Amino acid sequence: MRNFPAQYDLQPDDTLYFCHIPKTAGMTFRTLLEDYFACADICPATLSNQIRNYTPEQLRQYRLFRGHLGFVNIPKLLEGKHLVKVTVLREPVSRVISHYEYIRRTPDDPHYEMVGQMTLEEYATAEGPGNLGKNVQVYHIARLLQYDLSSFEPEQSLALAQKSLNLCAYAGILERFQESLFLLSYIFGWKPIINSRRENVAKSKTPISEIAPEVLTRIRETLWLDRALYDDACDIFQTRFDQMQQDLVQRYGDRLSLTAPPAGQVLEFSTLQQLLEWHSQDRYRQQNPPPTETCVYNFCQPLRGLGWQYRNCSLSDADVAHRWTGPVTTSTVDLPIRAAQEDYLAEIQVSQMRATEPEILASLELSINGHPVPLAIAYSSDATRLYQVQVPAHLLPPDRLFAEFMFQVSRVAPIRPLEPDSKDKRLVGVALSSVQLFPVAREAEFSLLRSLLKDPLTTAAIAFIRDRLKPTEQIAAPPQFRIPFPNQVKGYADFLPAPDSYHWLLLHKGLALPMERLLWQLARCGFRPVFANEVYVAFVRRRPELPALSYFTPDVRHLYVGRYVNSLRARLAKPAWSAAAQPAAGNNPLSKD
Repeated sequence: MRNFPAQYDLQPDDTLYFCHIPKTAGMTFRTLLEDYFACADICPATLSNQIRNYTPEQLRQYRLFRGHLGFVNIPKLLEGKHLVKVTVLREPVSRVISHYEYIRRTPDDPHYEMVGQMTLEEYATAEGPGNLGKNVQVYHIARLLQYDLSSFEPEQSLALAQKSLNLCAYAGILERFQESLFLLSYIFGWKPIINSRRENVAKSKTPISEIAPEVLTRIRETLWLDRALYDDACDIFQTRFDQMQQDLVQRYGDRLSLTAPPAGQVLEFSTLQQLLEWHSQDRYRQQNPPPTETCVYNFCQPLRGLGWQYRNCSLSDADVAHRWTGPVTTSTVDLPIRAAQEDYLAEIQVSQMRATEPEILASLELSINGHPVPLAIAYSSDATRLYQVQVPAHLLPPDRLFAEFMFQVSRVAPIRPLEPDSKDKRLVGVALSSVQLFPVAREAEFSLLRSLLKDPLTTAAIAFIRDRLKPTEQIAAPPQFRIPFPNQVKGYADFLPAPDSYHWLLLHKGLALPMERLLWQLARCGFRPVFANEVYVAFVRRRPELPALSYFTPDVRHLYVGRYVNSLRARLAKPAWSAAAQPAAGNNPLSKD
């Protein structure tokens, strides 16, 4: 780090390589790194033996390498590329104890049988790679410069590792993990990383105080090389951290009436987070073109936000991904936007519905720039749901660089496994695949509902209404019909309380509507069916020139006969007094609640 710039903007041709040393929080750290890269830019291989599945040409296309790749000569494979190297180190005795216990509780580990027969002292003093015993931190860092260490004496390997460390862009310290993440954010200009994940963390650990003193002494003597490298890394880290705080206070301290802290003293967590947030916004402006008046974000793209689990990228399509909220109940994402002085529409696509607890999904709330906004379901199936949000112009002030979307759920829970042997134990809320923000006037250009207008049955309904709709008439219809009929469509929730205000009602048969009540209202107000197909029935009032369809027409009859039979079956199955037999207000899409 001593020979690397204090701040660095990753260039399009740069390749970030995380040198993952076992039991240094690498699983958590690598998922945090992934947040700042697109799915297509991340090498899928996370183990050394997986690299052989890719050609050299394929490997050179990736911008992030992470995982247990220490037994592959990554610098050689990417020769000619600018390799930006990062790593995390750990106090050596704690690391070797953690690795010993990990192997003994992991039957899938290739060394499980052998290490299971060893004491901690035997394991810590056993032979290791590169004639270095269990000094694996020296081994991995030195090999960033010289892959073959077979001819090196231990002292030479240590000197090489120290030289290599000075060339790294970043070396975090596990014992100061959150501060390490702040320094990482500062170096690359990223939104300050607040860690809420704990990947591959042991449920219980043996305290060092319970290990015999003579065993600890023997282990420390064995790990002297790693200790020397670790101490060097701690010195570099402290120097860089102090310099970071000095720079942040110099740039932004007047906003908080701050003075620079003395060397070795750490600013308050919230203060440092705020300084880094301002710093990241300035770096964003330097690194990116100005935002536009629209923002289309999917979770394949780099994340600027907090409170999310690691991303799930599709193995077959680099443009498909989802990300779960969690393990906390509040998650944010910042959307760069240059808001026009007009009302906006936001769309949020939720996926993985089968793996989501229904109670948690029902509790989902959204705030934009600190203001709660109501979520309206625009489309829902057993796999995905699309919410739309009306965003008044005053919620998007023009002086803000980002619109902050804050998602809140009532609680988190384990993912509902779709496979019995699932090993995914994350605590999650809901899974999102996209968020977008655009002016209401551009709905026809950007809305995800456009895809619902392409099937022949929908286009037939649109054509029928378009040929007969008068400019002054209002339609109650699903929200996607706002696109072909702008300014004339309202949702079902507004129809039932005031049907006299509408001339047309386009019913989608797949929606859970209170059909008995609705048909009575239609008859009372003079609505007549004039169009029907397998999906839709159109009703109109005060248009005697349009021929009416009989309620016994098959496509109209299906609107109520099947529902009546199902309703009758439900009533026969439950006592009339049972509360469960009554329709729940929350399930009524016509209810304003």
